[in-house]
Amino acid sequence: MADIAFIARGASLNELFVSGAEALFHIMLQDPSSIKKKETVSFHLDSAVPDLLYYAFLSEFLFYKDARGLLLVPETVDVVEKQGHWFCSCEGSGEMIGPHHVFNTDIKAVTMHGLEVKQENGLWSARAVLDV
Repeated sequence: MADIAFIARGASLNELFVSGAEALFHIMLQDPSSIKKKETVSFHLDSAVPDLLYYAFLSEFLFYKDARGLLLVPETVDVVEKQGHWFCSCEGSGEMIGPHHVFNTDIKAVTMHGLEVKQENGLWSARAVLDV
């Protein structure tokens, strides 16, 4: 395998971002509920467009996994637009990778290929392609 694509949906951008992170962990782990909430991390991101903010948001979870060995799941996500610029604040909790975490695949990166965030009929959806 080289790539896996998924579509996430939500009634709001907050729900969409959480749904995307959940999809990321369902692809990566056999049992995402095996991540215990032992440590909390906050991060803040910004972008000129929601597509790139979504990309940065998903990439942040992969950064913590790869650079710190930390599996985080979002607890609170707040996405807002101010004066034509997009901001995301997230608080995630999780734990260090351990033997009880059974991986389906290792996600190397979120790609820009086919990346799209859009709103239709009052619902948000996003398409992302992962390099595995």
